Amino acid sequence: MSKHFPFLPMAGWKDATNSQKMAACCPLGKNHAIPPHPACLRTDPGWVVECASSYQPENSDAGADLLRSARMWEAKDRPDLARVMLEKLLTIESNPEVLFMLGSIELRTGNIKLAGEYLRRLEQHYPQNPNTLGLRSLYRVNTTEKQALANARLMARAGNTKEAAKIMRQLFPEAPPPGEVGLEYYQLVSNTAKDQQTAKSALDKLYRDTGEARYRLAWLKLQSNQGNKQTILQGYESLAAAPDVNRQKLRESWWAAINRLAAAPATLPWVRRYLKEFPNDQNAIEYLAELQQLHEKALRIANDPAVRARQTGIVFLEQGQLENAQRELQNSLAKRPNDPKVLGNIGLLRLRQGVTKKAKGWFQRAARAEPGSNKWRGLIRTANFWSQMKQADELLEAGKLAEAQKSVRQALSIEPNNADGFALLGNILARGQNLAGAEPLYREALRRDAGNTSAMRGLIELLSRNGRRDEAQTLIAEFRQNNPKEANRFNESQASLLRDEAEAFISAHSPSHALLALETAVQLAPRDAWIRYDLANLYGNLGLQTLSRRVMAEGVALTPNDPSMNYAYALVLTAQEREIEALQRLARIPLSTRSSAMNELETRTWIKLRIRQATKLQAGGRRDEAIRMLLLAEQRAADKPKCDQTSVRRLV
Repeated sequence: MSKHFPFLPMAGWKDATNSQKMAACCPLGKNHAIPPHPACLRTDPGWVVECASSYQPENSDAGADLLRSARMWEAKDRPDLARVMLEKLLTIESNPEVLFMLGSIELRTGNIKLAGEYLRRLEQHYPQNPNTLGLRSLYRVNTTEKQALANARLMARAGNTKEAAKIMRQLFPEAPPPGEVGLEYYQLVSNTAKDQQTAKSALDKLYRDTGEARYRLAWLKLQSNQGNKQTILQGYESLAAAPDVNRQKLRESWWAAINRLAAAPATLPWVRRYLKEFPNDQNAIEYLAELQQLHEKALRIANDPAVRARQTGIVFLEQGQLENAQRELQNSLAKRPNDPKVLGNIGLLRLRQGVTKKAKGWFQRAARAEPGSNKWRGLIRTANFWSQMKQADELLEAGKLAEAQKSVRQALSIEPNNADGFALLGNILARGQNLAGAEPLYREALRRDAGNTSAMRGLIELLSRNGRRDEAQTLIAEFRQNNPKEANRFNESQASLLRDEAEAFISAHSPSHALLALETAVQLAPRDAWIRYDLANLYGNLGLQTLSRRVMAEGVALTPNDPSMNYAYALVLTAQEREIEALQRLARIPLSTRSSAMNELETRTWIKLRIRQATKLQAGGRRDEAIRMLLLAEQRAADKPKCDQTSVRRLV
C-alpha cells in the first residue's frame, strides 16, 4: 500500500504516527489509488490544525500532497481548512502557488490587509510569475475596482450577460486569474459561439494542468447547450467520484442537465444513476415515479397492434414508401378512428400524393381529435398553401397568367415567407415576358432559401435570356462554393447556359468556341437529348459525320428508352441520308408516346428511303420496279398532306 494513503481504522487513529495522520487527510496522493480515510470528512478546524501542526514531512512528495489537499478543501468551499494546509506547506517551502492561494483565500474571507502582505511577498520574490499577476488582478478587483466586479455580477444575475461580459473583459484584459473568479469570468464571457469555444478550451487546459474538478465541472456546464447530452451526463457521473468536487454545485448542474432531457421513459436510467449519488433528492424521487408511470403506459400502448401499425405506417411515410404507409395507416384507422396521429399522418400522406384538399380534411379531423395541438392547425394552413400553389401551377401550364398570379398571391398571404411562392410568382411573370418584375422575385426567394431550385433555375434562365450569362455562371459558382455537397445540382442549368453561348458563337461564325461550349455542356448534362443533338449537328456541318453519330450513340446508350434521345438521333441519321437506321431508331419509340413531329419524321424518312431505292433501281435499268417503288411513296405522301406530293409525282 502506498505510504501516502495508509488506511487508518478509526479505532487506531490515536495510535497512528503524525505522518500517517497527515497522509490520511491528504486524499489526492500521486497515484489516486486509495480512497480518502473517513477521518478526512471531519471538518472541525481544531482537528485539521492538530493534524497539520503535528505533521513532519518524510519525502519530497509531501508538499504536493498538502497542496492537493488544500485545493480539495478550497473547491469544497472550506477556505478555513485549505488555509491550515497552505500555512503548513509554507513552513516547508517557498512556493508562488501557495502564496497565491493564501492571498486569494484572504480576499474571499475579507482579510484585505493579509492578502496584501502575500501579494507583496510574491512581487518581491516572484515578480514575473503568473501567480503574482493573478493575485494582483484579484487584489485589484477586491479593492480599487471592487464596485466594477459587483456591477458585473449584478448584471449577470439580471440576465444582462452581454454587459457583464464587457465589464469582465475590461477588468481582466489579458487573462483572468486562476480559481473561482477565473471560473466566473469564463462563464460570463462565453455568450457567443466563438467566445464559448475559447472559454471551453481554457477550462479544458486548466483541468488537464491541475486535475481540479471545478474546472471540469465548469467545462461541462458550458458544453450543456451544445454537446451530446449523453456524454455530458456521463461526465457529471464520473465527476462524482472526484474527491475535490463541490458536491452541491455538481448536484445542481447534473440535475439541470437531466431536466433538459425530454420527459420520456428514455430518461429513466439517467435519473436512477443520479439518485445513486444523491439518494435523498426529493425532486428526483418524484420525477422518477412520473417517468416510471410514463414507461408503463408506453409499454401498454406498444403492445397494441393498432399502435404498432400506426408506427410502422409513419416509418414507411418518412421513407417515402407511400403505398405501404397507406396500408398500415388504414389498418390502424380501422381500430383507432379518433387517433389524431393516425388521422394527421394520413393527411401528410395525401399531401405527399398531391391531393391537397383531401389532406386538409384529414388535418381538420386530427385537430378535432386533439383540440389543444397547434401541429394540426399549422398543417391545415400548409395544405391551404399548397392547394393554392398547385392551382397556380395548373393555371400557368394552361397559359392563364393573370389567374395563376392571383392564386399564388393568395398562397403567399397564407405563408408570406415561403420561398417557393416567390419563385412561382417569378416564373409566372417571366412567362409573361415581364423579366424586370420576375428578377427581384427570384432573388427574394433565394434570400429566404439560398438553395431554392425553382428560383435558381428561373434566375439563371432569365439572366441568360438577357444576355447576362456571366452573371448566371457566377451565381452557379457561388452556390457550388457554399454548398460543396450539392455541387452538381445545377449542372443542367449550366449546360443550358453553355448551349445558349454556343448558339451565339455559331451566329458569330466561331464554330471552335461553339464546339467547346457544347462539349462541356454534354459533360454536365449527358442525358439531355437536345444538347447532344446540337453538338452532333455542329459536327455534321463541319463534315465530321462519324463524330456526329458517336455523340448520339453515347446518348442512347445512357437512356435507350428515352423518346427524345431516339428522336434526336433519328434526325441526325436522316440528315446524313441513313434512312434505314433512322427508321429503326424511331421504331424504338412506343406509338403511345410519339408526338406529331415524330410521326411526320417517320413518314418523310420512309418516303425518302423509297425514292432513294427507286433512283437506284432506275439507274440499274430496273424501270418497272422503280416505278412501283415511287407509286408506294406517292401513296404514302397522299396519306400525309404535309408531305411533298409534287416532288414524288415528278419523279414518277
